[in-house]
Amino acid sequence: MSSGMWIAIAVFVAAVALIAWGKVHRAYVSLASAILLIVAGVLPLDRALNYLDVNVVGLLIGMAVITYYLEKSGFAAWVAERFLRLSGFKPVRTLLMLAILGSLISAVLDNVSTTLLLAPIAIRLASAFGVSPVPYVIAVALGSNLVGAALMIGDPPSMMVASALNLSFTDFIVFNGRPGVFFFIMAACPIAALTLLFTTKKYVEGAYSSAGLRLKTTKNSVLLTESLTVFSLVIALLSVRSAHGIPLWAPPALGAIVLLALRAPTERSLEALVKGVDWRTVIFVSSVLLMTGGLAETGFIDLVATKLYDLCGIDVTATSATIIWLSVLFSAFIDNIPYFAAMIPMVMKLSEVSGMNVYTLMWALLIGGSLGGDCTYIGASANAVAVGLLEKRGLRVSFLEFMRMGVPYTTVAVLVGEALHYLALIHFD
Repeated sequence: MSSGMWIAIAVFVAAVALIAWGKVHRAYVSLASAILLIVAGVLPLDRALNYLDVNVVGLLIGMAVITYYLEKSGFAAWVAERFLRLSGFKPVRTLLMLAILGSLISAVLDNVSTTLLLAPIAIRLASAFGVSPVPYVIAVALGSNLVGAALMIGDPPSMMVASALNLSFTDFIVFNGRPGVFFFIMAACPIAALTLLFTTKKYVEGAYSSAGLRLKTTKNSVLLTESLTVFSLVIALLSVRSAHGIPLWAPPALGAIVLLALRAPTERSLEALVKGVDWRTVIFVSSVLLMTGGLAETGFIDLVATKLYDLCGIDVTATSATIIWLSVLFSAFIDNIPYFAAMIPMVMKLSEVSGMNVYTLMWALLIGGSLGGDCTYIGASANAVAVGLLEKRGLRVSFLEFMRMGVPYTTVAVLVGEALHYLALIHFD
C-alpha cells in the first residue's frame, strides 16, 4: 500500500475513534480530518470537489428549510395527534410504527428528507408520552435508512445500480417475473423494528399510556397551506426527476427558495436558515464525504474490491454472502456512494469472469449496502441528521449509545434480507 493510502486509513480510523470518544464534536473532528487529507496531498483539492456531493448537501439544506416551516405551521403537532390516536396511545407501539413509517416513506423519498419530515413529529409524540425523544427520532432514522435502496428513486446507490445495468423503475419490484430487491428489503422492515422493543426499553419506562393524552396544536393555516403545497410539489419533482434529468438537489432547493420568498414580506426569512438548518450536521456530512473520498482516491476501496475478487470462486451463495457482509462492514463507517462507485464495476467484472448472474450479485450489494448503514451515525447521512436534531434540543447521543440501537436493528434486517435473497437465488440462475 502507498504512503497516501496509509495516511488516509490512519486519518479515518483516528477520526472514528475521536467521534466515538465524544469529547470533541464530530463536525469539528471530521472537518479537521478532511482538511488534513487535503493539506497532506492525499486528496487533491480539485479532486475533493468530486467527492463533495452537492446533491446531499443541497438536499439537506433545502429540506431543512421546508420542514422548519412545516413544523412552525403546526403540521407536526397536527399529524402527531392523529398518529397518537392510530397507535392506541401506546408509547412502544408508537415507536415501532414510527420506524415502519420511516421505512415506507423512504422507499419513495430520500432518507434525509424522511428523517427531517418525521423527526419533529417523533419529538412531539415523545413529549406527549413524557419520555425522551431519543429512541423515537433514532427509530425514524433507522427505518428511513433501511429501505432507501428498495426502489430506484429512494437512494443514490440504487440509481447507480439502475444506470449500470440499465434497469427500469419496475425492475426493482419485479424482475424477470420474480420478486425484485424491493421485497427482500421491505420484508426486513417490520422484523427489524421489533428489536427496538428491547433496545429502547430504558427510554420508555414510566411513559404515559392513557387514552386521555392530548397534544397542544396550534395551526397557522396560511403557512400550513404554503408549506404543504411546496412540499407536495417537491415530492412530485423528486419522484419524476430521474426520467427528466433533474438533479437531486434542485427540487428541495427550489422549494426552500419559494418558501423563503413567500414568507419574506411577513417575517425574517434568514431565521429559517439560522434556526432551521443544522449547520454543524451539514459540515459533518460534507466532511465525511471528503474523508471517504480520500479512501477512494488512494485506491483503498479498489484494493478491498480486488481482494474480494481474488477470494471469490464460482460459488454464488458464498459470493453473495461475502458481498452482503462486506457491505455491512463498510457501510457502518463509510458513506455508501463512493463505496458503490467502486463495487459496482467490481461486481460486473466478477460476474463476467465467473459466469455468476450479475443481478444476483448486484441485489446482494444493494441488500448489504442499504440494510447495513444503520450500525453507526457515521455510515448514513440520515443518522447524522437525527443525532444533530436531538443535539439542537440539548440531547446528546453518544457513538456507543447509537450503536446499541443500530447494531441489533441492522443485524436482524440483514439476516432477513440475506435469507430471502438466498431463497430467491434459484430464480436468477
